[in-house]
Amino acid sequence: TEAAPPLSIPVRDATTYPAIRRVIENVAMTHDVQWTPRERQRLVRLCLRSFGPSNTHRACPYDVVESLLCALDESQHPTPADVERAAATLPPERFRPDLAPTATKLYATLLRAEQPLGRSELLERADISASSYDRRLRDVRALDRVYAVQVDGHRRWTTRATRTQQSAGTLETHQQPITPHQVVPS
Repeated sequence: TEAAPPLSIPVRDATTYPAIRRVIENVAMTHDVQWTPRERQRLVRLCLRSFGPSNTHRACPYDVVESLLCALDESQHPTPADVERAAATLPPERFRPDLAPTATKLYATLLRAEQPLGRSELLERADISASSYDRRLRDVRALDRVYAVQVDGHRRWTTRATRTQQSAGTLETHQQPITPHQVVPS
């Protein structure tokens, strides 16, 4: 038999922080998006948290591009919150794999909702059982963007772009066009 010549195939790890940063920069350049350095940093961190196994600081570049392009379809200058909302359309095993699938479905449903949702609405929209909701609500409540509001005396859940400090003794008003909601300690 004849010896085969050795092949040298360079392999590049596209799942690391610098690689994901390059992906975001390429999308920004291709689509003429003027993200600030701070926004780019937040996007990289969001992508590493949203598309990779927990505690690995790695992410799937395909999911990053898909989410960025989906967000760009909605806005010419998407914010990290817009990108996360777009990422919520990915299957639960690809978006937030650090969470249990039921928690991912709940979180994705809240991100896509136009207004705060109560328990029954979340069950229906996320297509989960009541027992799964009860088991995973704590995981979802622990996420920075999720908080509770009072609507007509009922607790509902929603998300915000950034978490603000709130004390248990004060209630903030979540502005909606029709009904004011009061933030309640979760």
